[in-house]
Amino acid sequence: MYFTLLLSVHGNPENVDKSDSHEGCHYRDLMRWESLFADLENQMVAAEEEDRRADVSARTRSDRASVELVGRLLASVGRPLQVLTSDGRSVEGVLTEACGAWALLVDAQHREHLIPLAQIAGLVGAAAFVAPAGVVDRRLTLASALRAIARDRARVEVVTQGYCWWGVINAVGSDHCDLDRSRDTGAASRAGVTVPFHTLVRISSTPWG
Repeated sequence: MYFTLLLSVHGNPENVDKSDSHEGCHYRDLMRWESLFADLENQMVAAEEEDRRADVSARTRSDRASVELVGRLLASVGRPLQVLTSDGRSVEGVLTEACGAWALLVDAQHREHLIPLAQIAGLVGAAAFVAPAGVVDRRLTLASALRAIARDRARVEVVTQGYCWWGVINAVGSDHCDLDRSRDTGAASRAGVTVPFHTLVRISSTPWG
């Protein structure tokens, strides 16, 4: 009778629904948690990747914002360039020198062209990367370049906004230079012209020096 009573209370052990057992619930919970944790991990990986891309993008924008034209020019030394100047013209040649104040190009006729950076309206063919500017690059001024040309006593072409002269640079001040044109005009007393630096578009060598 005890055995019969036990069966009537608990039922047949073979008919027990194991899906409702503690072990079955634990297995389902474990699988569900693993899925949740896997999904959480995937979300964290995706968030980290998004943060990394955002950080790289922000650094790229920040780095790009600090790039100076002189750095692009220094990286372009030795490359053929087309330099568009503020007077609406252009000079094509190989960039041989550059600094914080000017760029020097040599064209196909071996003429040299000194162009102040302030007069560059555009560049075609510049390097996409940059090269660091050293102390010397930043200290080289337009005046120092013109003094070197003056010491050479070479005949040059001086182009400004709306004017063009030929002659020899015989004096260089802090913000201007004097051009001796007597060899071209034959009138020494009226040959000189004083040219302010801010008007200089380009200074070029002449074929016969």
